[in-house]
Amino acid sequence: MTGTLPFAPNRTTRRAERRSRSRKLEPSVVAVALARTITEVQEIVRAIEENDPAMAFAEVVLGGKGMLAEDLLAEMLTNLKLRGKLGVTPEEYFMHGEESLAIRKTARDLTAERRPGSLHDAVDGTDLRVLNFGNDCSAAIVVDPTESPGARILTAAIGLPGKAVYYSIRDSDDVLCWRIKGHQLCTSGPSIASKRIAPPSRLADAIVCCYGQKPASLAALIGTGFFDRWLAQPNPLGRFHTLAGMPMVPKLVAPMPGTRPVDVILEIAGQAAHDMAPGAYIALNGGATILHLDGRPFRVEEIEEAALHPANEQFRMRYVMAASQTLAEEAVDWLRTPIKLAKVS
Repeated sequence: MTGTLPFAPNRTTRRAERRSRSRKLEPSVVAVALARTITEVQEIVRAIEENDPAMAFAEVVLGGKGMLAEDLLAEMLTNLKLRGKLGVTPEEYFMHGEESLAIRKTARDLTAERRPGSLHDAVDGTDLRVLNFGNDCSAAIVVDPTESPGARILTAAIGLPGKAVYYSIRDSDDVLCWRIKGHQLCTSGPSIASKRIAPPSRLADAIVCCYGQKPASLAALIGTGFFDRWLAQPNPLGRFHTLAGMPMVPKLVAPMPGTRPVDVILEIAGQAAHDMAPGAYIALNGGATILHLDGRPFRVEEIEEAALHPANEQFRMRYVMAASQTLAEEAVDWLRTPIKLAKVS
């Protein structure tokens, strides 16, 4: 006798069932797929800029937020290519980017997700690309909310266009570097990134970077006693730059051979997770010290929480990132100093 099912699952029900099952992904496999995706998308963006810059840099509005057309295109390409390389569906793997967060308010809390996924900024620094200033990158962090705290990050990557993709994976203390040659990843594969030279012993002699393109960000630093303390040091040899963010992280922990590394990165106005979490994870794996502005050390669990609350303003991060504990602590001390306007002769 042929029976009939009392309940025939519809398409929506099947999607919900697939979504409820967490598909475990191997961190090293995800890292390779991420590196390839970043490089491929960067090459497409470069080609579009060369062939039709007016279209690439045209401004569009999504969810009330203005952005460049290439930002939106790069995010959509990243979603398609990464899922394709991993062999996963949207029901099995979530993806949130800087642009789509403007319309995805549900991304305020991803801790209840039963599937892995990623947070990414496919083109971090398009305002600088428009001006041909450089210091842009692509960055992403992959998390699995079903894992235990401290083990939720599978991998994080930063791609410097035309140079290399730097990444770290869970259960490894190394920063890996996969060089780019001819707009493609080298066939020799990744290698452990080169170690930096020893940083200076005092902050006054360091290369310090702080995001300062927006007046409010630079004013936040000027509103502390940081520069008063610097000007009071005898024979300071350091330099200060207003380009910062994730493109500077590889320059701090694993600079290209023959280049002068960055020593300190400051962020006191507060960064969203897509602007901070991938770089912070790589920096910790690379041996950098990251402190809150009150001097507490940053923990991996805090980076996880930021990545799992990407649209939540309460999880914006303010920090000091440095090549040594000494420099980090000195920077925190300088930032705590009450401002006393310096006399300029």
